[in-house]
Amino acid sequence: MSHDLYDRGGKPINGETFERLMKDPTYFMLADDRVVLPGQDRPIRIATKWIGLLKTITDPLFVCYIYGDPETDGVEEICSDYEDEALSVHAAAVKRYEDIAAVRRAYLDNGGPETLIGGAL
Repeated sequence: MSHDLYDRGGKPINGETFERLMKDPTYFMLADDRVVLPGQDRPIRIATKWIGLLKTITDPLFVCYIYGDPETDGVEEICSDYEDEALSVHAAAVKRYEDIAAVRRAYLDNGGPETLIGGAL
């Protein structure tokens, strides 16, 4: 199976260029944020990356990875075809977890138990 390689703008590139770009975190990492949720040991990490490798026409060029969410029990991947779309997805994911953190803090500040049963909050 052949793979097509593309830069962040969707322009075809060769293997040598792809390898060079994959070694440059300022190129492949679009955004990388962490959100601390009260009652959780580790922060949620939201990292959006250019992957540049298409196996089929329907494969994305960008993926937003969400690590550490106890609700998903692993890694959530949200795929995008365009850089601006990927950055919008990233911003929405960060906002989602910031909103969850605010609700949890308010709950705890108002006397809620330190242990959140079943991750309900």
